[in-house]
Amino acid sequence: MEEPSNSLVETFFTDLDHDGKKRVRFIYLTIETEGDIIVTPIVDDVEQTAVTFSSVTAGKQLLRKTVGNSSIGFNWKFRIENVDGCWFAIKKFEVLLVNLSLGR
Repeated sequence: MEEPSNSLVETFFTDLDHDGKKRVRFIYLTIETEGDIIVTPIVDDVEQTAVTFSSVTAGKQLLRKTVGNSSIGFNWKFRIENVDGCWFAIKKFEVLLVNLSLGR
């Protein structure tokens, strides 16, 4: 039996246009897909807890997930994969930041 191949894309490292430490509060994903999508944040070269987006319907979807508070760092990268091996097309990928260097 042939093993399904995972569909995968990975962003480059970025400081998300903010100096200092930050955390990502939410991930917004507009995507066309079948199957579930897993987004794994990689912060300062350390893989963080993955966030699973469950596909509700086939076709274009706007999804939002909360990222855990423990993911804090300077440089961020994201691995996006469809674990069901289905194709996907990312229309928009956005994050909502909390800049921790500003104080409260």
